[in-house]
Amino acid sequence: MNKEYPKKIADNVTMFSADPILYVVDSFISNDECDAFIEASQGKLRPSTVISPDKHIQHESRTSENCWIEHDANDIVHEVSKRFSILVQMPIEMQSSTSLFIIKKEPNTSRILIHSTMKQKMEKITGSLVAKE
Repeated sequence: MNKEYPKKIADNVTMFSADPILYVVDSFISNDECDAFIEASQGKLRPSTVISPDKHIQHESRTSENCWIEHDANDIVHEVSKRFSILVQMPIEMQSSTSLFIIKKEPNTSRILIHSTMKQKMEKITGSLVAKE
């Protein structure tokens, strides 16, 4: 692991890698903003799936639900989207998706399945693989 990382670059921002760029931003969104995302996803959430060779299927390891919402689903979601756009220095229109991916996970139901290559890359960058509840 590179000895210069992690590096505190602001009160709420820690940089873990410059290539690829990897930041952790503490308190990026408030509880009220989280509520706005929850509200925007109501009625849209569907059970999460895994990809099989020919289709998406439900699997017992996926206990979450997910959906896509538009960046302008409501005023608060739009403001958070703009703040994220500034953080990543990319206009909303230029991001790989014009929608935001929402995942709803119930407490104590997480099962993390990570491809071993991704796990190795994350461990190389951060020194460990940490999941926060």
